Amino acid sequence: MLTSFVSSLGTPHRHHPQQHQSPIPPRIPEEQQQQKTDPNIIIMGHHRIPDEMISELISLLNDDDRLIVSEAVMFVHTLVKEGGDVRLDIIHNREIIIALLRAFSKDSSDGQLTYVLASLFYFLSQQQDGLFATLEAGGIQALLHVLDSRDNIANFVITTLRNFLIILQANAAREIENFHGMEKFVSLLDRSNDKLLTLLTDCLHKMACYDQEAKAFLQRSEICSQRLLCIMDSTKYDKLLLTISKLFPIISSGTISTKKTILKANGIEILEKQISKTKSIRIRRNCLLTVRNISDQAIRLKGMEPLIQTLIQLLLTDDIASITYSVGILNNLTYDNQTNKRFLVKINGIQRLIQTILQAGEKEEIIEPALCTLRHVTARHEQEAEAREAVRKLCGIPYLIKLLNIKHWKKDWSTVKATIGLIKNLALSISNLSSLRENGTIPKLVQLLIVVDQEGQQLLRSHDDATNLNHIEHTLNIILGALCTLAKDQINRTIIKDLNCIPIFVRYHYIPHCPLQHTSSEILNELRQDPECHRVIETQLGVQKVWDFLKQ
Repeated sequence: MLTSFVSSLGTPHRHHPQQHQSPIPPRIPEEQQQQKTDPNIIIMGHHRIPDEMISELISLLNDDDRLIVSEAVMFVHTLVKEGGDVRLDIIHNREIIIALLRAFSKDSSDGQLTYVLASLFYFLSQQQDGLFATLEAGGIQALLHVLDSRDNIANFVITTLRNFLIILQANAAREIENFHGMEKFVSLLDRSNDKLLTLLTDCLHKMACYDQEAKAFLQRSEICSQRLLCIMDSTKYDKLLLTISKLFPIISSGTISTKKTILKANGIEILEKQISKTKSIRIRRNCLLTVRNISDQAIRLKGMEPLIQTLIQLLLTDDIASITYSVGILNNLTYDNQTNKRFLVKINGIQRLIQTILQAGEKEEIIEPALCTLRHVTARHEQEAEAREAVRKLCGIPYLIKLLNIKHWKKDWSTVKATIGLIKNLALSISNLSSLRENGTIPKLVQLLIVVDQEGQQLLRSHDDATNLNHIEHTLNIILGALCTLAKDQINRTIIKDLNCIPIFVRYHYIPHCPLQHTSSEILNELRQDPECHRVIETQLGVQKVWDFLKQ
């Protein structure tokens, strides 16, 4: 039967699976040639396949004889590879697609039939109709089943699946996830073929983008993170490095456990090496974003000096994204880590941070973490005084005071909060007090205190929800803390008194079970050291008692 069929079409070539020879067009009956071509089909100079020949092909593909099936597959492969109307005839026949998929199970141990089928479905996947036809016939499950084959087969299969993800996106991702495709993909990460790994990691990235379950799987898979880091550390293939670097921001945005997995696998060192050596700005950005994501869990890690050095150098670049990620990482690494604080001061990091703030314009995403980093390094370590002095000597104080945006304090609260915290630290050094006064620090803080206090009073009268009131209370407490530190100086105490804000401190002093009560008591104790301030305080205490009595 095969012989008679082949003789009517032209003998299919017997060739090695890896060779792609020129296809032999079938002999088409004259009456078929004279039929008008469907205008909806792209014409590439090829003829159509008669329906009876399609039926014959299906019969051969469903035969129990492995040799017959193999010959039929080889012939269909030749037709499909040629493209044009012939390929469309195959695509538009559901039965032949199903028969081709079923043929995967009829391969011998040498894998030659699987290779030809994988190549065949790759050619079908080059057209959208081919993707839909394969999907509807259950092709993704069949392709995943042979994904663990040797590299030359896996390469065709993974490329075909990648075409599915590019065109059908979420629909394809859902189908791949349903048949445990993510596990299959991850299991192939131990291959050594860089080009195959590039296709594979790109599929993982697209899966994570189009399917939430796939993304969650990626984030909780320790073996995936470990293998990806191992590949990143060993390969020099830029395309592979890029696709892996695109994956890690997604993985690292997961749980604390996910972040710790990356850290335990020497992730910081591997990523830092890429950041410092790569010539690709995309790879650098992706690696920086990953490090920023995991850096909140790296606070206690030792040996961060090379990374900090690299980040400080990156502050000199003109790439906004790299600067943004760098200051975010520095913010985390200097939080309650004395070693990192000392090292940043040692390498003139203060100067770079101030320059970065000055050049950032109104970019809050840069200014706020840079301010937080300065706040961290100006307190609670052996070089804190040196750091505070450096801020003043580098003319940072005038600009910092300008950041106290009173009019838009709620919109810019993160920046305002970081600025107040830094001012409080700077006020710990006597040598900074004069500069702080000259730039109007105390009047601005008191003005902000009054504005926020008025906001709080309005919320109380309107019975607003507790969340907003807690935010106001937290804001007031930070301002009071800075004023309390400034009030340790005699000249500053006089300025505070003259700004008529003592009544506010006294009122807070009488609020029970509130953090403001403790902080206001501290500032009142500082102010009492001045006789004139003491008199004003006593007067206000009496007034407050009268008010409390009248309220009762």
